[in-house]
Amino acid sequence: MGAFSDPLTISFKEQTTDMLDLLTHELIHRISFDGPNEVLVKPTFFKVLKPYEGEPIITQNHIVVHAAETAVILKVFGEARLQRKMSLSPNPDYIRAWELVQARGYQDILDEFIRLRNT
Repeated sequence: MGAFSDPLTISFKEQTTDMLDLLTHELIHRISFDGPNEVLVKPTFFKVLKPYEGEPIITQNHIVVHAAETAVILKVFGEARLQRKMSLSPNPDYIRAWELVQARGYQDILDEFIRLRNT
């Protein structure tokens, strides 16, 4: 199964629970950077990522996405599903983003994002 967010494309051979996780991930990318949201969100996104400038760009691009994804998965599916999702990450840069989100806390990242967006 593979995907990318622009244009939103998901390729899979059979329906699995992974499909919902993948769709959630890609929709968070699109909601964040599609149309008018790009102008509203992008400056805040980069402010939140300032402490992570030394990380690979793919890692940086996924910190806020993984924080939002964590919130959704925990609320809808629970901790076991989140742990499964994180264990299936195919790329070391994605894994690093998950590690950073876990270390700092997804809610802290999202709270900072909201605070910076409102200033």
